[in-house]
Amino acid sequence: MKSERQLTILSILLQKESITVSELSKKLEVSKRTIQRDIDTLAQAGIPIVSKQGLGGGISIVEGFKLDKTLLTDSEMAAILSGLRSLDSISNNSSNRHLMEKLSEGSSNVLTLNEYMLIDLSSWAHDEITSKLSTFKDAIKSRRLVTFRYISPTSDELRRVEPYYLVFHWSNWYVWAYSIERSAMRLFKLNRIDDIKVLDECYIDRKPAEPVFAEQEYFNPSLDVSVIFDSSVRWRVYESFGRENLTTLPDNRVLFKGKFADEDYFLTFLLSFRDKAEILEPEYLRERICKFCDEIRCVYEKMV
Repeated sequence: MKSERQLTILSILLQKESITVSELSKKLEVSKRTIQRDIDTLAQAGIPIVSKQGLGGGISIVEGFKLDKTLLTDSEMAAILSGLRSLDSISNNSSNRHLMEKLSEGSSNVLTLNEYMLIDLSSWAHDEITSKLSTFKDAIKSRRLVTFRYISPTSDELRRVEPYYLVFHWSNWYVWAYSIERSAMRLFKLNRIDDIKVLDECYIDRKPAEPVFAEQEYFNPSLDVSVIFDSSVRWRVYESFGRENLTTLPDNRVLFKGKFADEDYFLTFLLSFRDKAEILEPEYLRERICKFCDEIRCVYEKMV
């Protein structure tokens, strides 16, 4: 959101002769201090911004400055536009498209010659996720509390939160929010959120740190496992784990050694490989997966 806001400020400065910090603050619905930090960041990046005090003063870009020719190469502009196109994939309005048109004005070859990267941030439930993103975005901008039902592996609870960031990570969308019930920052997966309600009650910004995306922070992977996969599912093993924890055996089977956070998740994941995977360690999980299979067999035998 910070980068998107700074791009918006840059776009405004390129179109207007001058604008005050107060005007930018009201337009973008953030504090004057935040706007000043954004201006400083743009200046450090090489944008020639000048500030005039007094009546008729304000912030402006040095006359004659052209973004596409002076600051950014076509490849750099293409990277920015790729990012905006990716945001467009989950947007329910045309604001990002308009910003792309403004940034690419005078550099028409950027869009036509350098479209080599297409990023789609939407999910299978596109409309549902887009609606949730829009709701949380509005709540974050207005600093309003939000309630929702959160469906986790162990509970289905009503949560009351102060939302701060929308996050795309681990191929999913999350909201980074302060949980009133837990008195701590939490990462909530949007696909598990239902019955969202934005309250009239506002909250005071806690200025939280951005989330740290270390696997240990959220999943605590402490279960050491060793599994042999048949060569016929090699493609899926590589897709799931990458090559770091894999060893190709002489008979072309694949040995995986790594960590999981949850036994049940690990076993249900492994069952999706049917007879193409075999647990080596820990030994007790071999017994558990046999029990899983017996329980599944019982369900279907009742139906016969």
